[in-house]
Amino acid sequence: MFRCTECQSEYEIKPTFCDCGNDVFEEFITGNINGEKESFETKHPFLHRFFKIYDPISLSIFLICIILSIVILAIPFKEDKEVILEEKTEQKIVKIKDIDEIWDDGVIKKEEVKPILKSSPKDFKLKETSSKKNSKTTVKKTQPKTSNVGKSVSENKKVEDNKINHTENTKNSNQEELKAKEQEQERIKQELLKQKEQEQKALEELQNQKQFREYKISLRNLLFSKIDFTQIIGDGYCVVTFEINENGKLINKKFVQTSTNDMLNDAVFYAVNTTSSFKKPPSLYKNETLKFTVRFISGQYEVGLN
Repeated sequence: MFRCTECQSEYEIKPTFCDCGNDVFEEFITGNINGEKESFETKHPFLHRFFKIYDPISLSIFLICIILSIVILAIPFKEDKEVILEEKTEQKIVKIKDIDEIWDDGVIKKEEVKPILKSSPKDFKLKETSSKKNSKTTVKKTQPKTSNVGKSVSENKKVEDNKINHTENTKNSNQEELKAKEQEQERIKQELLKQKEQEQKALEELQNQKQFREYKISLRNLLFSKIDFTQIIGDGYCVVTFEINENGKLINKKFVQTSTNDMLNDAVFYAVNTTSSFKKPPSLYKNETLKFTVRFISGQYEVGLN
């Protein structure tokens, strides 16, 4: 027989490799040889190896501890029953008599003392004084009840008055809150209206500016179309001013700055004079003087209207 040195698995025929991948084996003989008994190592190699690794004493102690813990857990514990004593409180209902039965507006009646023949005059006096004391005590007991009733009535009236005042105050506060809300809503509406008006004015101004800009551009193009730069020789710069009346007529035409080049001056003056009228100006135009500028340098020109 052959045994693997790593996993201790046995083989009848020596293999090249064990299942664990080891290729080292030790050979051993099974059975009795010459009548000798087999050792524990040969009979039970796994147990022999196990006991070599683990101490049997520590294993036995560990097993005993596990058994004891199982026994302790298996024993049923008796639950202590707590006895709760409940004290029953008896409520005594005391009936209070009506005030009319207790109170009497008349004179307090004294108890009639019947004289006893056998009693002495001293005893008679004592009985009379005791009856007086009892009558006085009854009066003292009954009087506070009426005052308490009066107080309770006044307190109830005060509570009712307070409730009425509270309801009135709440109504007034609610009305004030409603008024404040309405005023706030009106204020917000007015602000929104103002904002809308401002926005409309801004839009109108933008539209007017756009119209006036387009108006000046169209007028400048008209004047530019009437100047023949091919007939001009030399350089120059000149400025002509004019105004436009309500009907669109060009008035108050004059040179503000003339050029040294007379050909340029004549061409510009001709363009302004031949355009006697134009479209009606927009509302943004307020009779301002407009400047028509012409610059001509080495065959390149620049025309503007401001």
